[in-house]
Amino acid sequence: MKKTITIAMMLIGMVGSAQSLKGYELGTPAPNNEKYSENTSVGGVDGVLWLYTLNDGRIYLMGFVPSNNGKDTSRMYSSDFNAFKAGVEKNYGIKLKFTKSTTYGDNGFWSYESNDVKFILSYEINKYMDKPVKSSFIITSKSLSKINEKEEAEKASAEF
Repeated sequence: MKKTITIAMMLIGMVGSAQSLKGYELGTPAPNNEKYSENTSVGGVDGVLWLYTLNDGRIYLMGFVPSNNGKDTSRMYSSDFNAFKAGVEKNYGIKLKFTKSTTYGDNGFWSYESNDVKFILSYEINKYMDKPVKSSFIITSKSLSKINEKEEAEKASAEF
């Protein structure tokens, strides 16, 4: 019984921390209750953190895009990407699974789903560039994303 409670407490702690990024948490209000971005660093990689919100201001998706200037996506060495991926897995206590997005090349995404939370780490490679990897990282709530889809559909139908 004691062992079961300990395991349950560990899982609850992991799920709670799995829903946050840089102090922001899925399902909580974003600054000013609207879409928000800030320059920051995640896992030693400089970039831009994006928060996407529902009509009521709650965060349903958090994204991070490597960038040196806050506008353009930065590319990185494969070794830097592998270190970033390992950091994501360690920080959230997850194991990402790779899915190819094309029948040729190595492009695709790494993902993991746990209850209501989905993690996605995109991977696009151009072997002919000095820094070949382009990537982005997303954490989203599946249930809140469904609410966003309904809100967007209502908004689109109201425009007609």
